[in-house]
Amino acid sequence: MKGYFFIADLLGFSELVNNLKHSDLIVRVNNWVSLVSNAAKECSIERYQLLSDTLFVSVNATKDDLGKLIKYARILLHKGLESSLPIRGAISHGDYEWSNLIYGEAVINAHRLEVSQEWIGVSCESKLPHVEDFWGLDSLICFPVPKKSSLIELQPVVGWDVPSFDILVRKLIFNSRGIPLEWKWGRKVRNTAEFGVYRSLLQTKGENGKVFYGRLPIEGFEIVLKAAKLITEDNSGGTTPNS
Repeated sequence: MKGYFFIADLLGFSELVNNLKHSDLIVRVNNWVSLVSNAAKECSIERYQLLSDTLFVSVNATKDDLGKLIKYARILLHKGLESSLPIRGAISHGDYEWSNLIYGEAVINAHRLEVSQEWIGVSCESKLPHVEDFWGLDSLICFPVPKKSSLIELQPVVGWDVPSFDILVRKLIFNSRGIPLEWKWGRKVRNTAEFGVYRSLLQTKGENGKVFYGRLPIEGFEIVLKAAKLITEDNSGGTTPNS
């Protein structure tokens, strides 16, 4: 079978198991299962499988199928964070087997990309088919995916409305109250917040996200902000680049 494959992990699941009472853990797990199944129905996705905190999803190879996966990932990101169920995921394309044993090239590639990331978000393989049809702030955005190591690489990532930093933090420390926060947590929060700020800046400029400005998000912020400043100066009768 050839098509698109999506893998997502529920971040912080080990901490949930270790820190929550059994009754609270059951509620949280049921919320996770409901989120996955309800979103699948909404997006007309038939093939999905949960294994603990890991989700496997497969669709066919058409443009519409990729659109389904992007929509599905957006729902999981938005509604998951609202319920303090943050996810990290990846979308690949290639051959795979969907039966009692799920395996194949697309599965391996999606898994490698998923575990390499250090944020709340969903990224895609760089040369994913039909990507050109989905550039947009509510679909796919070109971005240097934050990773634990490896080369800095621009990839399509699923665009979603990252909440303000204060809300983001509050949604992510529900299972760590009284426990010192570690930098691995801090890096995920920072990387996610940076993507949210970058997307907001693109929104103010009317960009569709196909082009990434800069080499890292901070440089992108500076480039977009400088451009916005020049536009403001020009509109107020100030200097322009050609003055």
